[in-house]
Amino acid sequence: MFLIIVYIIGIGVYVTLPVKWQIVFLILNTILPDRIPYIDEIIMYSSTIKKLLYIEKLADWIEQNKKVFVIACSIFTFVLTVWIVRSLS
Repeated sequence: MFLIIVYIIGIGVYVTLPVKWQIVFLILNTILPDRIPYIDEIIMYSSTIKKLLYIEKLADWIEQNKKVFVIACSIFTFVLTVWIVRSLS
């Protein structure tokens, strides 16, 4: 029972990691033997592939909407700069 709880918590943490850390842990988990074969690898591979596909869709959207993206980044940078200047003074 304890092992199942550890696996559930581990998968929950894994899903929230950035892609590069997910790939590192995915490779380590594939190489190292564990008590639950294949199930955790399937969950980890599907999570990593889903995140990589999302990044690709986001990159495509940015490519199609460059002007909107540049305007949004400019507004964000301006607001952040004003906030920092006001908090320092």
